[in-house]
Formats: sequence, C-alpha cells, structure tokens
Amino acid sequence: MVVWKKFVNQWKQIIPTRLSLSDENKIEILLRNHGNQSWHYEVVDELPYQLQNRDFSIIGDIKAKGNEKISYYIRPLSRGVYAFGNLNVFLMSRLRLVKRRVTIPRTQCTGLSVSFK
Repeated sequence: MVVWKKFVNQWKQIIPTRLSLSDENKIEILLRNHGNQSWHYEVVDELPYQLQNRDFSIIGDIKAKGNEKISYYIRPLSRGVYAFGNLNVFLMSRLRLVKRRVTIPRTQCTGLSVSFK
C-alpha cells in the first residue's frame, strides 16, 4: 500500500481567485508519481453545483516518476460563490485489475465577476 501513498502525496490544483462570468475559465490539476510503476488514472473533480455537470471525469496515464498536467475549462453562467468539492483520483494498474480511490479533501470557494477578460 505504500505505492499508493507515494503517488498521491504530490498534487496541486490551480483555480483562479475569481471566475469570469460567461467566459471559459482554465482549471489545472498537477499530479506527480513518485513510484517506480506507471499508473492509469481517472480524476473525478466535484465541480460546483451551479455548473450542473455531474459526470465530469478525466482519464489518462502517468509514467513512473513522472508528472501529469491536466487542464480543463469551465464556463459559469450565473452569479454567486462557486464552491469546489473533493478531488477523487482512481488509480488502476496497467492491466486494470486493481483499482483504488484516493479522495483528496479540499474546499475552495471562488467568487464570480462580470467578464473581465
């Protein structure tokens, strides 16, 4: 089980301090694999309820001792405070026989501004 913990001890999510109304806003997730094994992953981000996106996930592979930068865009259409929930990372072996969920607790609220781009 040490291998799982080595993978998830380095992550970072970059969310702007304020979102722009009706514009595409970039969200980034950085993952780092410290282990000696490559992994297949699925990242499920609990997006704010205002976005009405319940089936959001990103699938990819991360190499041994490698870094992965995941970027996606959200487009808020209503004013208010947007609260992001937990970040769930599902790790699978290369043959996809083993799957483990790692929940990274985080609560980040960000405000919304009229289009400022």
